[in-house]
Amino acid sequence: IEKLGGKLSSKRNFPWKTLPAELIRLGMIIRGYPEDVLLPGDFHTTSNKGIANLTLKETGILITALKAGSMQVKKVSEATQALLLTSEMPVLEGAPPAEDSAHRGARRLFANGQSDRLGLPRAKPSAAATRMKK
Repeated sequence: IEKLGGKLSSKRNFPWKTLPAELIRLGMIIRGYPEDVLLPGDFHTTSNKGIANLTLKETGILITALKAGSMQVKKVSEATQALLLTSEMPVLEGAPPAEDSAHRGARRLFANGQSDRLGLPRAKPSAAATRMKK
């Protein structure tokens, strides 16, 4: 975020619960958010502990995706920022689900807290997996 000229509102705590609003304030989006990781603001238990809700496995997946470049934070135009603010465009776009996933599309998270599965389509089976032996 800082590499793109943004500065989080708190240096002490990562704004996990308010990440969509924070990204919009900064004019940024996330693309390629991993499929098997809790969305910002969601929680596994009955209490929301912010980013501490992520399991160790989920934290590792996020770090790996950032390092590999499969998850990226992108700067957007002011026009796009307005679309994000009105939830006409997602602030977070997930990576496509695996080919064997029950979901047809990637997750998308909007400023209003709503999410859907109308993102990138599920990965197609590889040619090797679809060939039949003679």
